[in-house]
Amino acid sequence: MTFIKKTTTLALTLIMAGSIFPMTSMAATYSNEWVEKDGKWYYYDSDGRKVKRTSMERYDDGAYKYFVLNSKGVQVTKKGWYTTNYVYSEYGNKIKYQNKYYIKSDGSCTTGWKKISGKWYYFEENGAMARSQAVNKLDSAGKDRYYLLGNDGKRITKKGWYKVTLKELSSVGIINSYDIWYFVKTDGTVARNCVKKIGKKKYLFYENGELIINSYCPIYDKEHNIKCYYAADKNGVVITKKGKQTLKSKESFKQLTYSFSGTYNTIVYVKTGGQLHIGWKTIKGKKYYFDPEALRCETMTKDGVRYYFGRTGSVTKEAKPD
Repeated sequence: MTFIKKTTTLALTLIMAGSIFPMTSMAATYSNEWVEKDGKWYYYDSDGRKVKRTSMERYDDGAYKYFVLNSKGVQVTKKGWYTTNYVYSEYGNKIKYQNKYYIKSDGSCTTGWKKISGKWYYFEENGAMARSQAVNKLDSAGKDRYYLLGNDGKRITKKGWYKVTLKELSSVGIINSYDIWYFVKTDGTVARNCVKKIGKKKYLFYENGELIINSYCPIYDKEHNIKCYYAADKNGVVITKKGKQTLKSKESFKQLTYSFSGTYNTIVYVKTGGQLHIGWKTIKGKKYYFDPEALRCETMTKDGVRYYFGRTGSVTKEAKPD
């Protein structure tokens, strides 16, 4: 392996923004660069502090690769699994958050799909093991085939329903969790971009395989053009009852100084067969415009006329624009 004594990376990419361990006694001798000392490699940020518990990019042996730094800021070189249990926010807060890597024989991080001890895993570009999501793996014909990764990162192969918990870590160290449902088919891939009958009911799945709940989504053709829209209820079941429907969804997340939790009402119009109506629709003498949800509390200019839409979605005023 060929190393350069001191090199500056072209890109400073962290698993999370500010994922560093602050040092109070280190003068800013180095800045955004790899440095070798006594046969060990370190990475220093723009303030001259050692970066720790994350992976950083370096040009090595003709290619850009990611290397993991341990709790002391030293590059990990031993082949095999390596786990970091903590990260640091941009404010220096210590956050309990686990990332797993698989170190190759040259010391760099494994990326992409990798079979380890008979189980398949997927590693992000920076080397962190992915989990709780569906990831694409092209087959021999170049066709997209999405496979589900469990909360432990292992690819799930058994047919059936699965709920995974996706954890997202913000740059300030706040962890938000989301429970997401997927359905794994007989061939091991997830149901996606479709309305699929499972048992006696039809369910709606987004193109990444997530079950749609209290919302709507498009169905795409092979050229990725939108063919139509469908909506699903609180159980992910496709709504087939014709007429104006209100979808009630909840959203919540936390930030450093505040948290948010709210309910959103989305109005759609279901046609015979379950597809959503697009365009103008008169309902009980009132005009609505669906795209595919009803426009509400906004204006739209169309064919030389400005339309004003109220809270319920109906037109409250029509006027010629100035």
